[in-house]
Amino acid sequence: VGDAVAMKRSFVNSIPVIGVNSWGAVSNNAELVDEKEQGLFPAKYNAVPLSDLERNPATGKPMSMSLEHEHTHFLLVDFGTKNDFHENDQVRRFRIRLQEYLVQRTEATEQCDDERQFC
Repeated sequence: VGDAVAMKRSFVNSIPVIGVNSWGAVSNNAELVDEKEQGLFPAKYNAVPLSDLERNPATGKPMSMSLEHEHTHFLLVDFGTKNDFHENDQVRRFRIRLQEYLVQRTEATEQCDDERQFC
């Protein structure tokens, strides 16, 4: 998604691009909280190059990933897991449910043809 946004940057400047990630699978996630573990906003985040990410010894796949810099916002869900970038079904299910909800809300809003109608 981030690459597509980068290619169409002039078109999507006003469109939020929301990434959904597992907190435990985000590299450098400690940069996103203060010493009391409260979320920082705005946060200064340093992405880790793909070549520097810790890898699973059995599969060679990265155990975490950096946040995509082309996204405008992130929902970081925490299921108490760590280094589960490729394995987290809970995040996938959350993302699917969120997308379904947003589609339903969009369809409901599109059906509102009268300014006085509450949607």
